[in-house]
Amino acid sequence: MIAPATGSATGSADRAGQIGSGRVKLVYHDEKNGAGRVESLDDAGRVTDALDMSLMTASVPCFTCGAAIATKTGPRQVDDLRAGDRVITRDHGSCDIAWIGKRSFGWRDLGVNPLLRPVRIRAGALGQGLPERDLIVSPNHRMLAASRPQAAGGDGEALVAARDLVGRPGIEIEQTMSVSYFQILFARHEIVLANGCWSESFLPEKAALAAMDADSLATLGEIHPEVLAGRPPPYDLARDVIAGSQVSALHL
Repeated sequence: MIAPATGSATGSADRAGQIGSGRVKLVYHDEKNGAGRVESLDDAGRVTDALDMSLMTASVPCFTCGAAIATKTGPRQVDDLRAGDRVITRDHGSCDIAWIGKRSFGWRDLGVNPLLRPVRIRAGALGQGLPERDLIVSPNHRMLAASRPQAAGGDGEALVAARDLVGRPGIEIEQTMSVSYFQILFARHEIVLANGCWSESFLPEKAALAAMDADSLATLGEIHPEVLAGRPPPYDLARDVIAGSQVSALHL
């Protein structure tokens, strides 16, 4: 049960409730826009952990540990890549990595916000034997579709979020106690090979920046200072994006 909200002169509000066997409190700084934090409470009502509410609606598109990324020197695990490494892209040949980001979530984060749980795409689930082995990505990570549904234009490649593919054979939410996400940034939004199938690189758009932690923003700000002021860099999408409502008609 959720307790009635109590406001203040600053427009903030608190809501207390329970998820599973744990107690949580939603502390709003701006209730209308959903800004605030989720606090985990112990039996005495003390705060034991907190999660920024922006993560309830956005998670950074990225790969997980072990994803094999095609590079100029052969496949390499994403967690072994570094800035300056050259990665094979679909549109621009071998490109230098400009920045690598990482963020880890534990069982508390995933329990409070199931939207952070990764998506497992099992080997062959995308057709033509792809991916070559299971690929695990964040729910907002977008995969390349060879053609789009008629409702979305019906011609040409497009990107589709992994979360919108969940429920198809071999594509499911991964039940895990923890996850580490890796972001690969280039000078442009690129399409890269991961476990043999094409998917996007990190796109520093506003929603993705809102889901990043302070340390990641600080290091990204060394390359793109505008992100420190809350402005995304001027990146264009490598492909159009298929809306979730149109994915049911998609043939992979």
